Parts: sequence; structure tokens; C-alpha cells
Amino acid sequence: MTQNYSCIIPAYNEINRIPGVLEAILRIEDLSRIICVDDGSTDGTGDFVKEKFPRVKLVKHFTNKGKAAAVLTGLGLAKENDNILLLDADLEYLKTEEIKTSIELFEKNQLDCLILHTHYLNFWDLFIRKLLRVPHCMAGTRLIKKTCLVNVLENKFLKNYQLEIAQNQYLMRNQKMVAYTDITALNTAKTVKDGLVKGIFEEIEMWKQIIEYAGWSFFIKQTLLFARKKVT
Repeated sequence: MTQNYSCIIPAYNEINRIPGVLEAILRIEDLSRIICVDDGSTDGTGDFVKEKFPRVKLVKHFTNKGKAAAVLTGLGLAKENDNILLLDADLEYLKTEEIKTSIELFEKNQLDCLILHTHYLNFWDLFIRKLLRVPHCMAGTRLIKKTCLVNVLENKFLKNYQLEIAQNQYLMRNQKMVAYTDITALNTAKTVKDGLVKGIFEEIEMWKQIIEYAGWSFFIKQTLLFARKKVT
């Protein structure tokens, strides 16, 4: 690891899943800073992190502001010259070595962004990934240069689910070097976290916000062209 990295983990009601994420990341001793932004959790996530993981820099939002706002808060605490490792707090089976390898690939290939493509959840998830590449493009777990993320977050009015599509649009428009790699971690489905009915409505709202931000033309364009290069 020749470059510097800060890790930002936005979290909302993830007291049961965030321990595994933090345990894996804390084994990477060379990270400049690990920042957890508790985005208005009501389940005690922030207090749990503060008590059990004192090495983690914890920041609390007193209300739920959404992922983009949480990442913006975390970005303000990252060191000036760092690259950013963005991690979802609901990842399961995250492996330290895979993150270390991803950082090495990011540097070796001189990338502006490396998307960490999590393992598929079920047959339907695999089908959508292969056919449309949508979950692939919209993965929130990624390494990105801080300057890129700062430029994306100049738009401080991004809604909860618009952070990834905003990054993708910026990276494509500015012809940045983007690739992806596979990791074995799993994202937790919204229907698992919130129940079937609420989870389905959350999925609908997510895609509504994404299309609202970028439009159908860019949405289709990214599935065809964005992050086509795989690095291993």
C-alpha cells in the first residue's frame, strides 16, 4: 500500500451487521482513518460502535439524512490526500484479504474508481446482473479518489439512493479510469432488513430516485458502457 486511504461507512440501524464489517476493516492497519457515520439510527448503532470499536471515528446525525449526506459528513473527516474506501454497513462475510487485494488492484491499475462487486444473493439477482448489469453498476462498495467524490458531492441535494448513480455519471462524463473486481461479501436485501412489504416499497423508491436523477438514457448507457474492465 503506497497511497493513503480513509474508510467511510454510513450506517442506519445496522447494529446486527456492522460488527462484522468493522472487525474485517480494523485488521487493515494501514488505513489512515475509519469513519462510521451513524445516520440517525434508532437501534443504538452509534452507541454500540462507540463502545465496542473505540478505534473507529464515530459521527452521529440526529436525524436520518440519507446515504449521500452521511458520506459527505464522513468525507469532511477524511485526511486531505487520502483515497476513499466506501463500505456498506450491511455487508456480510466481508473478508480483510479481499479488501487488501482490492486496494492493491486500485493502485496497480492506476484507477480513479474500483467497484467491489459483491456476490449474488439468489438466481434472480444473478440473472439481473448478467442481463442488465444493474446491481453491478450500482454497487456502493467501492474505492474512489477523494477528488472525484468531492466533485460528486458538490451537489449537496442528492437523495438517499442517488449517490452511486451520481458517481457513475461524473466518472463517465470525465472519462475516468474505472474497473471492477469480485468479492465474496453479500449485501443484505431490503426485504430481509425491512420485511417483505416495506422492502419492496424501498426497492421501488430506490429505482425511482435513480431514474429521476440520471434519466433513462444515461441509466441504459451505463449498463452498456460503465465499468466493463475487470481486474484480478
